[in-house]
Amino acid sequence: MSEDTSLFSVYAEYLKSVGGRTLEARQFAIVEFNRTMVKVIPWAVLEERLVLRYYDGKRGRPSALEAIVLELKRGTSVDSTLIKASSSTKNQAQSRDEEMSSTRKGEQYHFGMKLHVGVDSETGRVHSLECTTARVHDSQVIGELLHGEEQEVYGDKAYVGQTAKIREVAPQARDKTLAKARRKRPLTPEQEETNRAKNRVRARVEHCFRVLKCQFGYRQVRYRGLARNERHLRSLMALVNLYQFRRQLLAAT
Repeated sequence: MSEDTSLFSVYAEYLKSVGGRTLEARQFAIVEFNRTMVKVIPWAVLEERLVLRYYDGKRGRPSALEAIVLELKRGTSVDSTLIKASSSTKNQAQSRDEEMSSTRKGEQYHFGMKLHVGVDSETGRVHSLECTTARVHDSQVIGELLHGEEQEVYGDKAYVGQTAKIREVAPQARDKTLAKARRKRPLTPEQEETNRAKNRVRARVEHCFRVLKCQFGYRQVRYRGLARNERHLRSLMALVNLYQFRRQLLAAT
């Protein structure tokens, strides 16, 4: 616990040091802080100290991050985001990363991987994540994003029809994913109003992606292969949690 506490103290001191800077300077400083952090503390050690799961391992003891920051509430919001990978073949292997793939979003194709997250619906804190190739559908990993004690699960229309999977992991959870219109069966005004109410809660899951991509500048994978990128992202998302709750941390120090 002393190592974890000292890590939080270092981050709190960093936040104080950049408090008066401009937005651009703060964003640059955050990136530099992350680069400096990994030089002092290797990713494997950082991941061990800031375990990004509701429970360490297979839902056993609470993780260090759980013990220090905030308790989880009753709901989880799930979502995913695409992380770009280089599609160039101008490298030593003369090939693209075989563990990445292409997927279409709207009318545009993207090559890379997907980051799936489970976020507490009240506090906005990330408690679980999974990384897959880009072509994997969001609904296929919903079970891995739940901690099992949810009473409510929120998701966008990609998670429609996953009630059985949700109940396998969280038997008490109510499926509050958005209703989806079918061919020749548009949503009723009541369903549209219900979707808007659900979206006000579900939207909190997008905040961690904003911090990751805008504040931390992580828009493209740094390594080849899913395993290395997942380890990197677990540590980064732990730091995202620290950034999102920086005011509470500063107040506690």
